[in-house]
Amino acid sequence: SVLIGIGIALALMMSRTQTTDVILLRGLGMPFTVLPSGEVVNPARIKISNRENEGRTYIIDVPQGEPARILLDDEPLRVSAGGSVTRAFLIQVPPTVFNNGTYQAHLRVRDGHAFNKDVTYRLLGPHGEASP
Repeated sequence: SVLIGIGIALALMMSRTQTTDVILLRGLGMPFTVLPSGEVVNPARIKISNRENEGRTYIIDVPQGEPARILLDDEPLRVSAGGSVTRAFLIQVPPTVFNNGTYQAHLRVRDGHAFNKDVTYRLLGPHGEASP
């Protein structure tokens, strides 16, 4: 009976295995750029690993109400079965969101099937009061 319990527990754990791994990485170069409009842009990279037995197409966006915008050249991202893809992209936000030079942006990665993951990414920006 103990072995049956362990077997059931293992089966449940395996059924909950994530189908996709998402890692956000700091972008290369300058940590942020202030655009002439005053908006702040942070470079970032995302690595998506597909653990499914078939290819998946992933979309990176932001939840409703999040002031960030994702700037990605080749979206959606296609990842082959068992493969991974790393892409550079930009996150643009208004300067007013920063508190002591940082802001926690909320991003969402989804595949249009069962995978839907919200992740946070710490943006860097100007300290103090932002100018208009």
